[in-house]
Amino acid sequence: MITTQYQFNEEEFARPLKIHTWRAHRRKTLLVIAVSVIFILIGLFSQSPLTPLFLTFGLIYMALTIAGPWIAARRIRKAKFYNFTMIAEASEDEFKLSSDGLNSAQNWPLINHVYVAKEGALIYQNKRMFNWFPFSQAQPDSARDDLLHILERAEVVYTVE
Repeated sequence: MITTQYQFNEEEFARPLKIHTWRAHRRKTLLVIAVSVIFILIGLFSQSPLTPLFLTFGLIYMALTIAGPWIAARRIRKAKFYNFTMIAEASEDEFKLSSDGLNSAQNWPLINHVYVAKEGALIYQNKRMFNWFPFSQAQPDSARDDLLHILERAEVVYTVE
C-alpha cells in the first residue's frame, strides 16, 4: 500500500491543476490564443469600422486565458474541503481518499485514466474529475514505481510523462 497526504489549497493544488489544464485543454487554449492574436492584429492594422470590435474580442479572449489560473484558485478557496489534510492511499484493489468528513474509495477497474507525472499522479474518475496523488510525501519512497506496478497489475489505462 502506498500512502501520501497533502493540504487541499491553491498552493498545493496549483501544479496538478496546471497539468490537468494543459492535458485537457491544450488545443483549445492554443486556439484561443491564436484567435486572440489574430483579432488584435486585425484590430490594430485594419482601417475597417469593425476595428474596435476586433480589438475588444481579442483582448477579452486573451484576458480569459490569462485569468484561468486565478479563477481556479478562487474556486479552490471556496471549496468545502479547503485547507483540509487529504490522505490518499493506493492498494492493489482500490484507491482511497479521506479527510475530515470525506471517505471515498474506488476500485481500480472503475478508474477512467491515470496520468503519472514526475511530481505525482492525476487519477481520473471521468474526463474532468481527478484526484491528486503527490509523490513528494508518499510512503514508501519508491511510490512512483510502486504505483506503476499497481496500475499494470490492475490493468488500468495510464500515461507516463
